Amino acid sequence: MRKGSSSLVIVLVAIVVGPACSSPPAPPFLERLWTLDVGPSGASIRSAGFAADSVALSVPIGSNALLAYVEQGTLAWSREIPSASDLAVSPNGRIHYLDNIRNSEVHRVEPSGTELSSLTVGPEPAQLVAAHDTAAIVVQSVAIGMTGVRVPRVVSVSAANTVNWERTIDIGGRCLFAGVLRERNGVLVVGGLDGENVNNGCASSVESRIWLAAISASDGSLLWSQVASPTGAISDIAIGDDLIVATGDFGTLAVDADGNERWSALEASYRTGIEIVSPDYLVIVEFARVYLMNAIDGTESGDFVEVREAQDGRVFFDGADTLYVAGARRRDGQSRQPAVAALRVNVPDE
Repeated sequence: MRKGSSSLVIVLVAIVVGPACSSPPAPPFLERLWTLDVGPSGASIRSAGFAADSVALSVPIGSNALLAYVEQGTLAWSREIPSASDLAVSPNGRIHYLDNIRNSEVHRVEPSGTELSSLTVGPEPAQLVAAHDTAAIVVQSVAIGMTGVRVPRVVSVSAANTVNWERTIDIGGRCLFAGVLRERNGVLVVGGLDGENVNNGCASSVESRIWLAAISASDGSLLWSQVASPTGAISDIAIGDDLIVATGDFGTLAVDADGNERWSALEASYRTGIEIVSPDYLVIVEFARVYLMNAIDGTESGDFVEVREAQDGRVFFDGADTLYVAGARRRDGQSRQPAVAALRVNVPDE
């Protein structure tokens, strides 16, 4: 009897203590919070920007565009504007956009929807725009010399409509096409691809390589500029404290704050968005797939989620735990519905 009682006690202890020592399952890498359809069906988002948990976006509708402002999962307001070619949002939520008619001007809209006076950036049309609380920064394409070579010129215009500084990026007489402009912590990064001077004009080819340049947003000083080895076009850039990552149809390339290559994950792809969500992880958008990539070496972690509500999109991280994806929902066949999705980020523990 004593031996049997002892065995029974051991069994009961195992039953009680066992579950209490087990760990709860880890939450999924991404959890959906909300999705909001924006704009008419059949359209695509042309450009998007983010600040303070708000997403601004433009959607082409005929010869014009719909400018929309989304706050906390709700459409705060929208209006029709001349077709917007690019937009950005300053940290205080002010929208800065270029249109295809007066693209030598930067149009400004308050978070409330109130129109402000435009900023003039000179006679050359602007292609890309970044935004500060007190300035707009644009990229133009300008000719240098008499050879037909065209390169990017970056111009900062103050809220008082005066030019703070301008910087022309020339890498030895080669054509440069700018495709992406991003800013973080006072550093501007512009990227695109190089090209050849053909019959006094610039042309790209399947052999065109990607290039990146970093510029001080305060005075326009050129920090570094380089043509990298991958061929292809850049679709998005993310900037961290000591890491700059570019992605596009070539795959993904990471450099440090001085432009030195850290790693590359080169493969034919259709990557439209990238963000840094922690010192160890990046988020990549590829079609409807949003997945984690190791920021240290560029390897994929295997964690991903299908976000068909906002595929082919730009992605924005709020610096805390929320990721916003501005893209398009696929409906019947090829029909598209512009949409914004918010997802909670649960970065894996190392």
